[in-house]
Amino acid sequence: MERRQILAWCVVFGGLVLASRLPLAPGQLFSFDDVNFAYAIGDFDPRVSRPQPPGYPIFVLESRILYWLRFRRPESNLLALSLAASTAAVVALAWLGNRMLGGDAGLCAAWLLLFHHSFWYSGLTSAVRPHLAVISVVVAALCWRAWCGEKRAMYWGAAALGLGAGIRPELGPLLLPLWAVAAWRARAAWVERVKAVALMAGSVLVWLLPTMFESGGPRSYVQTCAEYLADQSALTSGLFGADDVRWQVTITWLMVWSLSGLLWALPTGLLSWQRTDGWGLGWGPVVFLGLWFTPLFVFAMLVHVADAGQVLGILPVVCLVGGHFVSRAARRLDGWLGREHALVAMLLPGLALSAVILFRTGWYHEGPPATGWRTVAHQIWKHVNSGLSLTSLTHILGIAWVDDKALGELGWLAQERPGQTVVLWERGRTSSRKAAYYFQSLPVVVLSPKTIRETETLAARFMRGPRTERMVEGPAPLRVPLPAGARLVWLVDPKTDFFVELQQTFALREADPLYYNDLPAESGEQRVGKYVFTW
Repeated sequence: MERRQILAWCVVFGGLVLASRLPLAPGQLFSFDDVNFAYAIGDFDPRVSRPQPPGYPIFVLESRILYWLRFRRPESNLLALSLAASTAAVVALAWLGNRMLGGDAGLCAAWLLLFHHSFWYSGLTSAVRPHLAVISVVVAALCWRAWCGEKRAMYWGAAALGLGAGIRPELGPLLLPLWAVAAWRARAAWVERVKAVALMAGSVLVWLLPTMFESGGPRSYVQTCAEYLADQSALTSGLFGADDVRWQVTITWLMVWSLSGLLWALPTGLLSWQRTDGWGLGWGPVVFLGLWFTPLFVFAMLVHVADAGQVLGILPVVCLVGGHFVSRAARRLDGWLGREHALVAMLLPGLALSAVILFRTGWYHEGPPATGWRTVAHQIWKHVNSGLSLTSLTHILGIAWVDDKALGELGWLAQERPGQTVVLWERGRTSSRKAAYYFQSLPVVVLSPKTIRETETLAARFMRGPRTERMVEGPAPLRVPLPAGARLVWLVDPKTDFFVELQQTFALREADPLYYNDLPAESGEQRVGKYVFTW
């Protein structure tokens, strides 16, 4: 009966995932990371961002398997992985919740997860992020079975945790406390627990050793990952150098992305309270959920969370609690409405709230200025709005529209000057990596600080497709050589000081959202901000 039920859930939830994601999914590689994964299908090397560290080797293996199965377009390949992972996470959560909390808690949690704005957004914009939810839920489901005394589940959980870390390595240590306590509670001898640990280590080595080999050895791989983590975390964490305001934004976004879609859980929580047993969770599930939730949440808060998809390991825990409240609240209304109608009545407001967050067009990044006692509240509300804006369909469509138009204009400009076009990127709205991917014959020059942390050293990275042909770096003013007579196509943000100086230096022509100018055939040089362009 259980297998038939799971199969039915796969059909129903798989159909809902297709219906809610497929029509809204961008037709292009959405992000810098997506381009890296597309390159990694053919050439794996985290040192040169194919893909970005830590390499996601199990995910890349999935992509290659789909490629062998004739999913040759990277856009279709990654979309298929996203749809499959989204379905698997929802079905696994339904099974776990019903088994752990009883009633329809898991089924309600699955509905809340399916249409949670962070999960929905991530399913449209990333193939790897929904895998965080899959790993988190599958490992937790196996740990719960071990928690309840099933020795075999301890082994399966060890293998799932080891292999799951091959998609997102930090999930390994963050879910390890949950597995360790579950293994301690399992009806197993110590020698069997040692064997399970050995199985976990073997599952890690299956992907870690090849990844290190492809990255130039253990030392090179560890150094690459450490530098990448420190560089990325410098944007979000005070522990890695982010200022207090930036850290406040990070914490606000974390709360918005993980909790805002479930505000309906508060009134259902009150309705589900009973004098006899409170919320009916019991100490076992409470401790289990705490061990699952706490390490993931603390890591996100203290180390790194810069995208809604990065909370998907946490989100199933929140949805389980919300699903339990909805299920209990619906049970109290059984006598008035009947079971099915009561569940619908309790679920619909929460699902509607998530849909409003995704489809609403009024979220903003920068609001009007405020003074006096309103300043603090204004800042918090601005951060909430910007977090919600970053999980909205408007955000997805805006990026896709700008990129489509930029790539289209770039194609026309390059066609007018074949072999004489150079693309220069400086904080442009379209990713330099995406321009280099879709126009692999064009040279793309990326102007930026050497790293996020080393802002005093500038770099000009000359790229052609996935290759970095050369790098010019040094303090300002950095001299950037260009070919005389070339057409320069600028991917820049018109709101920056760099663009203002660029306009004053070159006779720019607009090809919205791009700008371009043609260099003279005679040699010369011009300074723009911290760069001196020579030809």
